[in-house]
Amino acid sequence: MLGRDIASLLRTDARLAFAAIARALDITESRARRTATAMFASGLLRPRVEVEPQRLGYDVEVVLSIRCPPHAVGQLTSVLVDHPATRFLALTGGEAIITYGGVFRDEQQLGLFLVDDLGEIRDVAAVECSVQLDVLKRYWAVRPR
Repeated sequence: MLGRDIASLLRTDARLAFAAIARALDITESRARRTATAMFASGLLRPRVEVEPQRLGYDVEVVLSIRCPPHAVGQLTSVLVDHPATRFLALTGGEAIITYGGVFRDEQQLGLFLVDDLGEIRDVAAVECSVQLDVLKRYWAVRPR
């Protein structure tokens, strides 16, 4: 599929010119432009900047599985979505109803978040914390070693 091929090229270099896409896929430049523009307009492709947390001094990345009763989801997600450490937040269908991804400068900052921020929310029933030791792939791209 042409759209998938264009997305693959742009994932490698988001600044790739339409002429370069056309050469790589053996299509006309106007077809490359029309297809890519339609993908952007439809929301199928959304450019974003990927930030490596460690380069900004955030050495601890975690994934939290948070259990709470359904009536508390709104309050909990409104607190977490606005928290500066939050990178990812999703409702899930498992035992833990919320999956949270966050970054912290160090273990002490993570501890304060767990005790002071999450600990203040009465309806949090349980939190399972997984510290990411090494991120091997992010946003469909294998991380450089």
